[in-house]
Amino acid sequence: MHYSPCGKSLAVGSHDNMIYVVDSKTYKKTRKLTGHSSFITSLDWSDDSKYLRTNCGAYELLFFNMSQPAKKERDPSGASNTVKTTWED
Repeated sequence: MHYSPCGKSLAVGSHDNMIYVVDSKTYKKTRKLTGHSSFITSLDWSDDSKYLRTNCGAYELLFFNMSQPAKKERDPSGASNTVKTTWED
């Protein structure tokens, strides 16, 4: 689990290979992120809360653009798009 730096969201990695994002005030699910082929091992928000990077048991590193609320898929260009990004860790 990891709260976004802005404090609005909580990302929760699960053993069902999903990342659930919930509103930090109501704790209602706002997004379900897919793409991993194994259980989630780590989550990290960018300092501006626009990106989420995740890792799983299969050592996949995936990126999600969180500034686009309608999108639920990963950002396949996330590694390139976030080269100058500072991460919360």
